[in-house]
Amino acid sequence: MAKKNYENLAKEIVRYIGGVENVNTLIHCATRLRFKVKNTQNVDKKKLEQLEGVITVLDSGGQIQVVIGQHVADVYDTIFEVTDLKKENQSDAVESGEKKNLLNTFMDTISGISGIYRSKKIQSE
Repeated sequence: MAKKNYENLAKEIVRYIGGVENVNTLIHCATRLRFKVKNTQNVDKKKLEQLEGVITVLDSGGQIQVVIGQHVADVYDTIFEVTDLKKENQSDAVESGEKKNLLNTFMDTISGISGIYRSKKIQSE
């Protein structure tokens, strides 16, 4: 099966996150892009949530989390292909104080699952 082209989605996500100049770091987990931004006022959550391919957007713990679902790694890689952002070593992010406790990990898992369920339910209607 051919890999889907995520170029437009990647460009629009960066646009509505406030542009490359508003991004401090970008990492991802199993279902989400996790942006640390310079100014959350520059993020247009409503426009992000309206993008086809975005399940929801959360502002959590100083991060803007864009829930993508199972194709998050492809969108993540595409963002770096179409912008001037530089990949940050994910272990550096953990060492810099982004340690998760058990409750945060549990909540991330539940919200990721519910977002995927909601997306599949919407697609089947």
